[in-house]
Parts: sequence; structure tokens; C-alpha cells
Amino acid sequence: MPMPNELLYPVIAFSPTGWAKEAASIADLTDASPNDDLRDWQGLVIYDAAGYRRVARRAFRLWPRSELGVRLCRLVRHSIHVGFELTEPEPAPLDELKRRVESVYGSDPSIGAAGNHRTVIEMCL
Repeated sequence: MPMPNELLYPVIAFSPTGWAKEAASIADLTDASPNDDLRDWQGLVIYDAAGYRRVARRAFRLWPRSELGVRLCRLVRHSIHVGFELTEPEPAPLDELKRRVESVYGSDPSIGAAGNHRTVIEMCL
């Protein structure tokens, strides 16, 4: 079992700008379009399967490091990878996660009936 400071996948992340990102693995979470504006990733709220919430204090391009690399990724339509500086994990009430999911995906009785964080997140994958 991972320590609380480690993300337990799957996870779901919500941007302050209104979009959500579901991730079955770290590669899914950190994968981004080279055209993404990483300002939209600042303040990302991440919920994991263990029931913890973290906030991205800072999101940054982890790879490629150079602007030339980004241009090449755009040219060949290859993703970039985002790194995060996260806040300490805090327990997240299940009802809070359900409300966040329903605010993006709409109301669904199966989400309301879900008994744990993992189940709610897996419904979004």
C-alpha cells in the first residue's frame, strides 16, 4: 500500500478552468499536448483512489526542456510531459469528489451510489 504522500492510481484531476483529466497511471497524468497552456494546469486539484486530495502549487514542462524540443513535438504531434509540485495530501470526503465529478460529467445515479473514491474515479476512465 502506498504512503499517503504517494498518489494511488487511478486519479482524476480538475483544473480551475473547468476541465478534468482522468489518469490510470502517472504517464496518463503527466501527458500533455505541446500546445497546452500550462497556466491552465496551475492549481490542478488531484483526487486519488485512496481518498486523498492534492493541489498542484506549480505545474511545469518536465520534458522536453528546450523550446526547440517543444517545437519538434508540435511538428511531429508528440506529447510533452508535465511535472508537478504538489501540496501535502489531505483526506478528501467522498461526497466532495462526487460533486466535482458531477459538475464536469453531469449527474449519474451510479456515481451517487458509488461507495469509494476508486469506484468513482474508475467510472470516469
